[in-house]
Amino acid sequence: QKQKRIIFIFLVIILVLIFLTPQGLKIAKEKFADKKRSIIHRFLMWETSLYMIKDHPVFGTGFGTYRLHYPYYQGILLNNPANKEYDYVVTWMPHQNYLLIAAETGILGLGAFLLIIFIFLFLNYDLFIKKKNFNLTFIGIFSGIFSLLISSFFNTFYNIPSTTLLFFLFLLFQDLNSGKIEIKNKNIIAGLITIAGIILFYTIVSDGKTLLANVYLKEANKLSKNRYYNNAINYYERIISLKPIELTPQMDVGYFYYAAETYRETGNFEKAKEYYEKDLKINPYCPEVNNMLGAIYGQLGFFDKSVEKLKMAVFVAPHYEAAYSNLAIAYIAKGDKENAKDVLQKYIQINGKSERIESMIAAIDAMK
Repeated sequence: QKQKRIIFIFLVIILVLIFLTPQGLKIAKEKFADKKRSIIHRFLMWETSLYMIKDHPVFGTGFGTYRLHYPYYQGILLNNPANKEYDYVVTWMPHQNYLLIAAETGILGLGAFLLIIFIFLFLNYDLFIKKKNFNLTFIGIFSGIFSLLISSFFNTFYNIPSTTLLFFLFLLFQDLNSGKIEIKNKNIIAGLITIAGIILFYTIVSDGKTLLANVYLKEANKLSKNRYYNNAINYYERIISLKPIELTPQMDVGYFYYAAETYRETGNFEKAKEYYEKDLKINPYCPEVNNMLGAIYGQLGFFDKSVEKLKMAVFVAPHYEAAYSNLAIAYIAKGDKENAKDVLQKYIQINGKSERIESMIAAIDAMK
């Protein structure tokens, strides 16, 4: 009886595996494809970071400016025919902490960071390894810092304020007699509490405005989509009056862009132009904003400015078909059919055939 039960269970397991295998394989394949895409994108981010470091080796591009400069340097890679497997990526960090530090602060910043780490490891080696003065607190702190240092080869952590605070607190205030984190100087404690209080207040105010702006933006976009433009514009103007610092790190366009889009839909091209320009000041290499501002310039008759912005859009995002067609139209408006055709042929060269682009080329050829 026991053997029959075992055989029955074994057969049930086999049947379940046979039934689940196709679905399981499908799920595994999808997961692998996502991971493969993620890995390719990370290589793109890392290579882009190296270009940034090459151009700004000593001082970097400036603290907190990685996202600002990333699209331009990514464009250099995307325009290389050898990098056809890459696509435009929106990011504010390279998912590799040492490259982020080097890109924003240069060799000096990365060198200072590594020097701090070296001193920390040297002092702890002398105290705990040579003198064998082990304790659980030290093991915990050292393991945490070491884990962050290793994982930072594959992701970015120190841009997160809470992680940054704890990380450097462990590095700078470790008691070298006990291995514990101890701050005995009351002035240092008072200073840290004051700084933390100021940062907390600033964060609460900024986050409060950001949260409210996000609520307004969601409502404004919904109203604009349903063509209630006046109501949408009221919400956009409220967002702009709040002056939020950041709506979301992964967003490629800002609230000025959405407001400009709605003004454009109402036919108010001058106001749309004003807000596209403001958005571009925040993110000068954003392909969507360069494309739409270029199109508006063309509609207002500023063809040289139109070409300038649209050329930036296709440089930053070589797969952006709408930007190529708009650039070709801007050249045609200037009477430059040769450059218009060259632009469209470049799109096909990079991205392959496109019925729309090919029809535009045929229309140019048919022009007298």
